Amino acid sequence: MKVKEDFNPLFIYFGIMLLLQAGLSMILPSFVPEDYLTAVSFIVLYTIMFGIFIAVYWKKVLEDFKKLSWKTILIIIGIAAVMFFAIEFLASLLPKAANEESIIDIIHQCGIWTLLPIALFGPFAEEMVFRYSFSTFVKKDTIFLIVSSLVFAAMHMSSIGIEMIVYVIMGLFLGLVYLKTNKNIAASTIAHVVNNFIEVIMLLFL
Repeated sequence: MKVKEDFNPLFIYFGIMLLLQAGLSMILPSFVPEDYLTAVSFIVLYTIMFGIFIAVYWKKVLEDFKKLSWKTILIIIGIAAVMFFAIEFLASLLPKAANEESIIDIIHQCGIWTLLPIALFGPFAEEMVFRYSFSTFVKKDTIFLIVSSLVFAAMHMSSIGIEMIVYVIMGLFLGLVYLKTNKNIAASTIAHVVNNFIEVIMLLFL
């Protein structure tokens, strides 16, 4: 596999995302009320990002998904659900991260419209970057786990604090799922989707 192809997720996520954010910040204020601007920008941004990633990597994702048996998928879903509640318990003991508060606000503002962007589009884009891309240039599994988890956590934080440990643990868990399934991006995406899906459903209906 060419280096150029391996690094595409990073270029898309950090490069195109910046361009999209700049473009949306100029366009959306003309159509969206200020109170909903952040939420709508988030939804539109991750919807576009998902479309780009699927267009570029659909063959890779489909191949990896076909490699998973239904038994493996169910095991991943079960473990991810248990991990969600374990991490939520830990998070309840720590200060709430600013990113967590902003996501809660977005869900409360836009309701069911946030389900796909937060529970599917975002997780898929992040797994392509923090697991797939990082594993192509960090070859040692231990270093990959540490580096990808720390960067994953840092990208979800507006400042460094003890609450960062929640995202580090989440990153380690997703990294382990990825490695234990022979670097299967569909596997870690499923685990990530389960985590975010439960969170959205709980905030919407409980």
